Amino acid sequence: MVSVDPKFIPISETDFKLTAAFVNLGRSLDRNIVVELKRTYPNNVTEIIQRDTLNFRTYRDSIVYTLPVVATRDQGLNKITVSVDADNDVDELFETNNVITKDIYIIEDDIRPVQPYPYSIVNKQDVKLIASTANPFADARTYLMEMDTTASFNSPLKVQRSQSAKGGIVEFQPGLSLTDSTVYYWRVAPVSTVGEPLWNQTSFQFIQNGSEGFSQAHYNQHLNSEAHHVRLTEEREWRFDSVVNNLFVKNGVWGYAISQAGELVVNVNDSSYIRNTCSYGFVFNVFDEKTFQPWVNQAVGSTGLFGSLIPCAHTSAVWNFEYPNTIDGRNKAMQFLRAIPDGKFVVLRTQVHAQVANNEYAPQWKLDENVYGVGNSLYTELKNNGLIDIDSIDKPRVMNFVYQKNRANEHPPKFVISDGLYDAINLSFDCVTPSAIGTIESPIIGPASSWSQLHWRGSDMKNPATDEPNLNVIGVRADGTEEELITGITLQDQDFDISSIDANEFPHLRLKMFNVDSIDYSAYQLRYWMVTYNPVPEGAIAPNIYFTTRDTVEVGEPFNFGIGFKNISEHKFVDSIKVQMTITGSDNVVQEITIPLQKDLAPNDTIKLDVPVDTRNLTGRNTIFVNFNPNMHQKEGAPL
Repeated sequence: MVSVDPKFIPISETDFKLTAAFVNLGRSLDRNIVVELKRTYPNNVTEIIQRDTLNFRTYRDSIVYTLPVVATRDQGLNKITVSVDADNDVDELFETNNVITKDIYIIEDDIRPVQPYPYSIVNKQDVKLIASTANPFADARTYLMEMDTTASFNSPLKVQRSQSAKGGIVEFQPGLSLTDSTVYYWRVAPVSTVGEPLWNQTSFQFIQNGSEGFSQAHYNQHLNSEAHHVRLTEEREWRFDSVVNNLFVKNGVWGYAISQAGELVVNVNDSSYIRNTCSYGFVFNVFDEKTFQPWVNQAVGSTGLFGSLIPCAHTSAVWNFEYPNTIDGRNKAMQFLRAIPDGKFVVLRTQVHAQVANNEYAPQWKLDENVYGVGNSLYTELKNNGLIDIDSIDKPRVMNFVYQKNRANEHPPKFVISDGLYDAINLSFDCVTPSAIGTIESPIIGPASSWSQLHWRGSDMKNPATDEPNLNVIGVRADGTEEELITGITLQDQDFDISSIDANEFPHLRLKMFNVDSIDYSAYQLRYWMVTYNPVPEGAIAPNIYFTTRDTVEVGEPFNFGIGFKNISEHKFVDSIKVQMTITGSDNVVQEITIPLQKDLAPNDTIKLDVPVDTRNLTGRNTIFVNFNPNMHQKEGAPL
């Protein structure tokens, strides 16, 4: 007494109605009963949809639910469970008849490619493209197929075909001479009367006389891999993702605005290891645009590096390059800035003398060009790098200034200048740097009856090569659990034997690449990875090849149910095909029909199943369920 409207629910529906009726076979009670509705989605997630409290005084009652259909979630088998007296509050003669679960299939009103399977290797010219409709009992309609060497389907080589067929499997002959080692994309869709067709597409690679298996060898195929911290750009290059680092610069006039070393710092990603200064004047810190590590200063004779002052005893000041606010000190600071390679991040903090008479300001800095020539001053160097308010430094003030050398379009410079002696200032600056490692994970590979070889190729963008990629092979069991089987396959092993992997335990595999370059930070350019193996057969229910039934018969009248099942692959089912068939009567009692094992199905062969059904004990509405190769009695690609 649980019914669904409509009987067949396409994914295009926004909702469906479910009516749950129940009866009280015993004494009438003037008390509340809780009725609970739960739904289990195709991903096996179960949630309570609704709980209703009814005063159950009548012999029979019912609840009508309206349940949504979410296209991205609900395609496939949904289980609806209705429980009466869900909290078990009422004593009953029997507690076992309070719950019922109904299977509801939400189907797509479309067609999907099934053979060749995604990313497969095709080794024969006369390829046949096979698709399967979402509703195997759909009325006859016209379906479209397109095949091309680009996923945009806009090249001169594009092939278009149409085919009129009932629901089930639909076959297309592209009639195209395939080019060796080329990736082909193909897609199918029902003819649409409104708007563009809703395509489903896949791809394969043709390798003349090659071994069967899996291959990703083209830009659009690689886009379907799962990448972390590395990406495939529109320029068709693998590039590491960016990392955002933060510089937080604190400053103030010592002895006035600040009095502790913790207030005179450059925090690097919240780490406060660059602290304090050693002198008055200009204090620079330089960070690498790849590693984001700061340059370290050290004594070279009577000075530090680049003519700076020797770092003082503060261990937190070894990253400082300090220059006094004198004409000579400013000239050395200018030369230091010019020596810094493009792309480096530069931090400048200034400190002033508390004795105002000892300070020199921007007007004096600019006059250095009278000595060193036009444009040869720290004043001009800073202004050219983005310190546009440098002229405002005309009294005892400190400033923080951060820029990336000659990369103002990527990181616009930022600065902050204090109002006077008693103002502490802060500046936050985000620096985007490349990552040095990323991972690429392939789609699921298989299923296989046995595994053979792994091959992978690519290139390094730098000379000499600095990339250090390595691969892991991950086994995937039938229940979806994964286990790392082989780790650390390096560039020296780009042709690797994986025949020792047990396909019975691991019918599927996944590849995972660790893309590493800690020197040049350029990603390894994976061109292709390929796994050769012996595929399992692929079967599909085919009512458009053979189907016989009747909607209505008299009780006891002979009734025959017949349906087709075709091997759509190039591989034989190695054993007899098992078939499961049940009939659920109007009383919700499930009757299992014993069916003999069917023939071991050869490629392109079809089973025409005929089952006589005894109708003497069947009344009302009955549901027939038939499943070829249940529970993967034999290994198969994707049972349909």
